Amino acid sequence: MPRFNFAHIEVDGRKTARFTLGGTGVNGTPDVVLICKPATEENKAYTNARLKAAQGIVRAGANVGVTQSVIEESRERERELYAAHVITGWENVCDLEGKPVECNASTLREFLDALPGWLFDDVRTFCRHPNNFFPDRPDKAAVSATAGN
Repeated sequence: MPRFNFAHIEVDGRKTARFTLGGTGVNGTPDVVLICKPATEENKAYTNARLKAAQGIVRAGANVGVTQSVIEESRERERELYAAHVITGWENVCDLEGKPVECNASTLREFLDALPGWLFDDVRTFCRHPNNFFPDRPDKAAVSATAGN
């Protein structure tokens, strides 16, 4: 009989969590909410795509150190991977005319490309923390970008 059990904090790679992009509402509209899957090894599709991309990077730049351009290229690759494997939906996303925008592969990628780097990094930080995807617990509170994540 095992002496320890952590089943209550196992992460399901298919589980989603809501992440509020604080400050994104305009003219009294609500802030954007992204529906996200974890960007962890439990999300097999994301992990496999990330590893495949990393193999090409290692081969192409084995002798290149970390530079600002390497960081920017990494962020751009992550935008593509998040659009394909991590972000599954959204709420409160409107175009420049204030009309709601449907979440699909094309609009999602366009939206992620438009996010400032620091805000996309907040999304990445949220999605990489397994505790944001634990099974529902009474002590789990809603999370937003303005909550200091």
